[in-house]
Amino acid sequence: MEPQDPSLSKVQLWQSEIDHLTTECLTHFSGLSLKQLNWAPDERTWSIAQNLTHVIRLNESYFTIFNQLKAKNYTPSFWVKIPFLPKFMGKILLKSVQPTSKKKVKTAPLWEPDRTTASLKILTTFQQHQKELKTHIHQMAALLPKGIVLSSPAHRHIVYPLETAICLLIAHEKRHLKKAKELTSQFPSGLH
Repeated sequence: MEPQDPSLSKVQLWQSEIDHLTTECLTHFSGLSLKQLNWAPDERTWSIAQNLTHVIRLNESYFTIFNQLKAKNYTPSFWVKIPFLPKFMGKILLKSVQPTSKKKVKTAPLWEPDRTTASLKILTTFQQHQKELKTHIHQMAALLPKGIVLSSPAHRHIVYPLETAICLLIAHEKRHLKKAKELTSQFPSGLH
């Protein structure tokens, strides 16, 4: 029996984490009303629906890059050539998006959720989106050992390895799911 491809086991672990996040999201938010999904305690805080929309927008901004990588027509920025920079930037970014990080991070305009009311379809949209994310990750398994470095979709001068990008997406989802779950304990009485 041949040893399992280590990049495949990473992919399987990531897909399992995405499945867990999807299940957790549906478990916590499926029974909520439209008002509850769109409620926020103040203007600076995103609602559950806005957190999910933000996650979808951020992830989808990577899909173009992933498609270019798979098609072998991705053009990286100049910054990927600086030897220490991608790993250094990747570590800093990954630390900043951890669910345990208390520091508030300003998002790029590209990833801002709308301030309009989302529909109840946000949960179905999120679930479908997660399937698409898993497919992209599976399709990139063969690229992981190649040490590919990419630029952030929001800032071309911010560069990090492909593997770090996937870890960023998953950690970012965990962070926003945690924020969204915290909102449910803050609902005012009578919000249905």
